[in-house]
Amino acid sequence: MTSQAFKKAPSKVMAEATRPGFSIYRMTGKHPILFAYPFGAAGPEGKSAVQKAGYAWAFAAGSKITPVRFDDPSLDHYYVPRTIVYRWNIASIFRSLSARRSSRSAFP
Repeated sequence: MTSQAFKKAPSKVMAEATRPGFSIYRMTGKHPILFAYPFGAAGPEGKSAVQKAGYAWAFAAGSKITPVRFDDPSLDHYYVPRTIVYRWNIASIFRSLSARRSSRSAFP
């Protein structure tokens, strides 16, 4: 859902945003409000497609654990950081969380 993907095939980017929600609605009768960008990447066009598809939140991936305050008024609801856990092993996850807990600067 990157800008490069949009330039190549805008309809595919829009389909990427709408198809999953439609399928979930057909299965559950409820419209999903959360969206995770495929491969964690999105450009402005992908973000716009997700907004037009009716999602309230969208999550982009990063390589680090990033604390998120959902009550932060400056948080971009369509580009919320998430961590791709499969790139980590359990020891790395616990080390990162422990370091954050120790510093207390990452969490209020």
